[in-house]
Amino acid sequence: MPAIATVIQTTANPIRHKDVPRREVYVRREGEGPNDLAALPNKFPFQYMLLDGILKLGDFGVKTRSGNNVETGLHLLYSSSNTMTPSLESYPQFRDSETYPSPALVGVGEVKKVRTLTDDELEQLLYQFNNSTDLEEIEGRHRYVYPLDYGLFFQGLRKFEKPVDFKASGGPVSEVRVPRSQRKAIGELKEQLQQIGLTLDHIKLFERLKTKAV
Repeated sequence: MPAIATVIQTTANPIRHKDVPRREVYVRREGEGPNDLAALPNKFPFQYMLLDGILKLGDFGVKTRSGNNVETGLHLLYSSSNTMTPSLESYPQFRDSETYPSPALVGVGEVKKVRTLTDDELEQLLYQFNNSTDLEEIEGRHRYVYPLDYGLFFQGLRKFEKPVDFKASGGPVSEVRVPRSQRKAIGELKEQLQQIGLTLDHIKLFERLKTKAV
């Protein structure tokens, strides 16, 4: 799943959970090619929380996943059309759709390392996800968000001045494809990258990630 975190409605264990092994399937669609760009997806508003400095550990911006099959390097960040409602309840500023549009390509960041998170790190991220420092208060909510087991540690995070409208095709994936055939989106993406001193050549190309059980 591309989600950075998971909503739960029980209080069994807010720090860790057990994920279900699954297969990742990608089917190439018309208009997609081998030189298309890759982007890491997340439900709204998690990418904005990352880019705005809400989700962090030390000097790193951090997003979480159920597996470690993400390569290091510079990635586009894609905010999907799926919404994590409890996060909007915790951070109402993201309800402003003009300032925080989605679905869209919203920025870039360099993944420096991917590793299992410690219990202390998971607890810190739990507070950040839910805009609270009170574990009992979080557990008492009807629903809340909690981090997954692996952390993607980012540096050089840059938010686009103007997010690029884009809707990825397909279901849950570890990477989404940004086809070069979509000239409008690619043209706007070039402009946003140029403003932060980058080009399309800096962005990773889409490659089907290794499938592994988690």
